[in-house]
Amino acid sequence: IESSAAAQQAYQWLLHVLAH
Repeated sequence: IESSAAAQQAYQWLLHVLAH
């Protein structure tokens, strides 16, 4: 299970949201 990949996507999403 690529849990790390899912975590990275969630992290990138958070950065995108916080950037706005």
